[in-house]
This record gives sequence, structure tokens and C-alpha cells, in this order.
Amino acid sequence: TLDGRMLALDQKTGKQIWSTQLTDMKKEYGALFSSPPQLAGDILFGGTTGGDQPIIGKIFAVNADTGERAWTFEVPRDDPKSWPGDSRKVGGGSAWLPGTYDPATDTIYIGTSNAAPDFNREARLGDNLYTATLLALEPKTGKVKWHRQEVPNDTWDFDASYEALVVPDGKGKNVIVHLNKNGFVYVMDKDNGALHNAWQYSENVNWTKGIDLKTGLPIDPVYPETGKQKLHCPNLLGGRSWNHGAYNPSTKLWYTHGMEVCNTVTSAKQGAVPGIGGLSLGLSEITLTNPPGKKADGWFGAIDPLTGKSVWRVRYEMPAMASVLATASGLVFTGDMVGNLYAYDADNGKELWKFNAGSGSRGGPISYSVNGKQYIAI
Repeated sequence: TLDGRMLALDQKTGKQIWSTQLTDMKKEYGALFSSPPQLAGDILFGGTTGGDQPIIGKIFAVNADTGERAWTFEVPRDDPKSWPGDSRKVGGGSAWLPGTYDPATDTIYIGTSNAAPDFNREARLGDNLYTATLLALEPKTGKVKWHRQEVPNDTWDFDASYEALVVPDGKGKNVIVHLNKNGFVYVMDKDNGALHNAWQYSENVNWTKGIDLKTGLPIDPVYPETGKQKLHCPNLLGGRSWNHGAYNPSTKLWYTHGMEVCNTVTSAKQGAVPGIGGLSLGLSEITLTNPPGKKADGWFGAIDPLTGKSVWRVRYEMPAMASVLATASGLVFTGDMVGNLYAYDADNGKELWKFNAGSGSRGGPISYSVNGKQYIAI
């Protein structure tokens, strides 16, 4: 809930079974829940938002039957080298989105957000673990099995909060495929986080020269600097927004949206704000803009998640915020910002039909069947 609780309801009556207060809203400004918790056996887990706020971001776990607290994971790690001075105490690093539970290995995979303050790193010159990181956690204890920090010392708002796909690698094993807001996708061994591949997702990237496939680290990153205006691609909203894609095990393709938008940033330092602390975005000037020599737009397409090879792609005038549904019958459903709901052929991207709902879509379509007749709800 938005006041920092997890709760359980009787699904037949709506009666509340338990309610557990997990954050102190008076002390932890912005530390609330804006996405649903997930189940990992009898453990219910989820992270707060507020990665841009001066807090210690946390991931919480409770017993799903009783609501009793199981563990709390503090994202900004207690490590002076990673977080110099008192920077950890206002380091941000929330989770934002639901994680993924893999029952085969009994592992929670969950991504974390940017470090705070955003766009200015002068007070936190370190790796800032575990922000902008994909975590593999033990459900019973919250212990870290492995981690991969995709953006050390994140100063661009490049959260690692997107969904973690568990897909076959074609060699008899499953791997983790994880998109970062920074415009790159990381393909990892799901048992230890070893990097198999890293490929460019966004068409327009200038904040780094690429990803070192040996270390997984960005090559020659271009950081925001206090008092200087710089152009960064992709923008602070990411190479894609929070709307998830969909993987089809039959086609072995990942259907997902892209956002080709950049931003200019003039970094600025900001002190404490009475009653709140240091707001990450407070004094920095951020303006969304076109990529150099191009017009900003969006796309929807089918991609090989292991290699990044594009199979088909359609353009949208405005980046879409809808999530995606892929079905066993070879259909893909999504929506755009101006109200159109689409059905595409999963193999070639041919538009099969569209329906004007009168309002842009921000959620995810689902499919269900009644008496043998299939429906789509969005």
C-alpha cells in the first residue's frame, strides 16, 4: 500500500486477514509501495519506491500466511569504500518493481534503483552497492547468493529495476536476461551471475562507448558534472519505461517496447530540505530532447533475447507505456499512448487489428477463457 504496508485479504469475502506496517512514513520520506509483492514459497517479498529520496532503500519479506516479518534487506550496503562518509544514509536504492521467483533454484531475482542524490555524485564517489544492481537472494533469509551491479556510481538515473527473464540458452540451461534503463541488456548465468553477453537495446546511446564483456562494466562513461550541461542518451526514463515485455517460448522471441528519447542535464548540488532531507532531483535541470539529428519516437518489436538480433519492429510516434501479452497461438497484444489496442502476428509483426479504446494504455493485457471462448482484457 501507499502508506508502507503489506496486507492479506480473504479472496472470497474481502475480509482483512493481516496487515503489517513495514516502513515508517514519518522518518522515511517516500518509502512506500507502488508495485505488488511476489510469492517465493511461503515468503511474500517486495521493495519500496523512493530511489530518488534521501533514504536507505529496502526490500522486505514477510510470512505470507501470518504477515510476520521474515527479513529486511538494506540496499545501500554498509561499506565505507562503496559509500563514503554518511552518504549511505541518504543513498536511495529502492526496488520499484516486482522481482522474479525461480522455484528451480529457490532464488529471488530483483533489481534495484539508482543511487541518491541523482545526477550529482560528488558526495558518494564509490560503487554505491547495491544500487543499480540485479540481486539474487535466498528467500528464507534474504542472504545474497550473487549480485551484478550494472551501473556502478549511477549518476544518470539508470535503475536496474526491470523484470528478470528466465529463458533457455539453447544449450540445455536457463539464463537470466535483464534490461537496464541504461539502454543495454545483460545475459547472465542464473546460478552465479556470470556474464554471457551484453547487447545494446536502445538505438541511441551516448553515455558510454559500450559494455566490457569481461567485466560487465560501462566503457568510458560520461558523467554529469556540476554546473555543466550535458546530453545523455537514453533519458532518465530509460530505454524503455516500467511497462514489461513478454517472452514466447515457442518463437523464442522477446516482445518489448523501446523509447528513443534523450535528455540534457545540468547537474547541481542541493542541501537538506526541511522535513524531507535532500531531494535528488531538486536543483538539477533536466530537459527531455530529441536524439542528435533525429526525432524522438518509440518502437515495438520482436528481439532474440540472447543476442539482441531484431526480427521485426514497428514505430510509434510516441513511446508506448503499455505492457505486452504473447500467446501460444502466435499473437502479441499491446497498446499505445493515444488509445489504440493492437494485435500483431508474433512471427512478422503484421498488424492484425486495432481498437480505439479512447484512452492510452498504461497496464498489461491478459487473456482468459469462459466456456471455451477466449477473451482479452486490458
